[in-house]
Amino acid sequence: MADALWAKEEALRIQKKAYLYILKGGFLWRHPKRRTWMPRRVVVRKQDQTTLMSEFHESPWAGHRGTWA
Repeated sequence: MADALWAKEEALRIQKKAYLYILKGGFLWRHPKRRTWMPRRVVVRKQDQTTLMSEFHESPWAGHRGTWA
């Protein structure tokens, strides 16, 4: 009986967290905290995270130019 109760509590916890996310265009997005903000795409793969961080920091049009700029 305790296992069934735990499973129900776990399901409710996951359900509450699921409201923070949307699936659109085959990608997972996090709802913005405010209506005027844009949703943020969830990037799970470490390789993709590294590529994005490099592009945002090292490319000529990036907001940051390297770690020492």
